Amino acid sequence: MMEFADVGIPQMTSISQTSIAAVLVCDTQPVTVTGVKGILNLQTEFLCSNAADSLDDARDLMQMAEFDIFIIDMAFGVRTICTFLEGIRTSGAEHPAPIVWGNKFSEADTGHLLKAGVKGILSRTAETRTLLDCLRAVVRGHLWVEEQVLRNMHCPDHPSKVLTNRETEVLELLLQGLINREIAEKLGICQGTVKIHVKNIFAKTGVHGRHSLGLTGIFSNGMNAIKNEVAAA
Repeated sequence: MMEFADVGIPQMTSISQTSIAAVLVCDTQPVTVTGVKGILNLQTEFLCSNAADSLDDARDLMQMAEFDIFIIDMAFGVRTICTFLEGIRTSGAEHPAPIVWGNKFSEADTGHLLKAGVKGILSRTAETRTLLDCLRAVVRGHLWVEEQVLRNMHCPDHPSKVLTNRETEVLELLLQGLINREIAEKLGICQGTVKIHVKNIFAKTGVHGRHSLGLTGIFSNGMNAIKNEVAAA
């Protein structure tokens, strides 16, 4: 099976596929929580008996019980969510795999969430099957981004022009999340030269911006393969 490209995103260990995954939902809408719990508790592989309406309450629940998946409402804000996840990760304690859902995601929002360790991203209007596909992929240790979130991105199958060897090296480092200064140090070139290579990469691939480039790498290097695997399960 094809795996996601390494884009500098924290990884997780997959949950045993023979166990029941405990899900914690943190959402600002009680009706939504009730609906999600009802859907998940009809499945044999998920159990959702806990919910919170604030991140502080969610943190308290994590200290009292173990969860495998943590669904977070995007309404809390990207910065707040990323800060919260960073605090959990640096605490050294075991933490569930985060999934964020919301009404709208910008490319920058999606990039920040993935870099913060979020394993799944989907819209609140997603169908039940899509929600379950997302959870099943995350349980297997994969990243999962709903196609609707990515549909406005330009994801060419092949660059319009062939990249040079140096541009390919720069591209690989970009997909690992390195900034221009780090790329320059890694390759032993000046930052100005890196900027030129980055400009050429954007022009040749038809992708503009680091967030788009990173997400394009994720989409092109594994999204379809993982969706097919989940559908066949």
